[in-house]
Amino acid sequence: MFQVLQRRVSPLAARLHCADLATSLHDKLVLDRDDVVKVSEVDCSDPGSPDLETVVLIMREGRTSLLFRVEKRLADVTEDDLDGVADRVWEMT
Repeated sequence: MFQVLQRRVSPLAARLHCADLATSLHDKLVLDRDDVVKVSEVDCSDPGSPDLETVVLIMREGRTSLLFRVEKRLADVTEDDLDGVADRVWEMT
């Protein structure tokens, strides 16, 4: 019998990856210093979705916060995925 093991990253590596993604998206959107981008990995129970997904929260002073889902594990999120989030933000503003 074969068992499929999911790739795991250390908690420190995950935090650093979150910070790198958040910084990259903050720069892409040319946000103010006081604006915050938070990236995290959460459990997903939606049928047909991966067990884990990445959530991007954009909080801008004086504006409604924006939440975006990337249906990928945090370790699999790429710059292209961030470009997609940035495009959706630009469409909304």
